[in-house]
Amino acid sequence: MSKIIPIDWKQVGDLLKARCSGSQIADSLGIHENTLYERCRTDLGLDFVAFKAQKRAEGNNKILKTQYEVATIDKDKSMLIWWGKNYLGQKDRTEIDHKNDGGPFDNKIEVVFRDFTEDKEVENIKDNE
Repeated sequence: MSKIIPIDWKQVGDLLKARCSGSQIADSLGIHENTLYERCRTDLGLDFVAFKAQKRAEGNNKILKTQYEVATIDKDKSMLIWWGKNYLGQKDRTEIDHKNDGGPFDNKIEVVFRDFTEDKEVENIKDNE
């Protein structure tokens, strides 16, 4: 009869929060990954995929909470900007007004564009003749 190796499920959970894979965790425990998956079902009554999703969500929430605290308590400007962009839809914007407001370059741009298109039309006519 084979010896049942005890598994520290808190350690496994912590490794999952740190984004380790099942095979990496099994390797660190000195067991085959299938053994880890089967023992998760028998010891915890959970499929390993569900256990992994639960622990990864806990890890993600802890990171978000820490980032939020750095932004709001420590007043870290970079983190405040990151939160604004990722969770509040804020963006860095450079707006360019494309309206013809009579500035010194507006007419020149139109003339150059018009001349360019007229040249193309002339070339197309010559090619079709």
